[in-house]
Amino acid sequence: ASGDWSSDVCSSDLVLASIDKTMAGPSANDYHAAATYYFNENLDLKKALEWSNKAVELRGSSAYWMTRLNAQLKAANGDYKGAIETAKMSLEAAKADGDNAYVTANQKSIEEWSKKR
Repeated sequence: ASGDWSSDVCSSDLVLASIDKTMAGPSANDYHAAATYYFNENLDLKKALEWSNKAVELRGSSAYWMTRLNAQLKAANGDYKGAIETAKMSLEAAKADGDNAYVTANQKSIEEWSKKR
């Protein structure tokens, strides 16, 4: 042993940081990733909506990519009124960020969902 403990300290710090992160629970990105996968694979869409709700709650409505998915999941679960309201939030946040692709996608969805409610 050379007496160099720095590698052990770094390793221990990484483990402790990982434990702290895990024990704190999923992040907004974790919830969003899980909801996205379920949505894309057409799995349990109610559970996906719950996860998406948590992602938006943690991150806020300014994360327009998260509110976009949330709107899509509301529509997939038959809540077209809620989907439209959420898509409008996503649209406004996307406009503020200059993301025209999300603006257009939300406009199309709002138009489509307006016919279904």
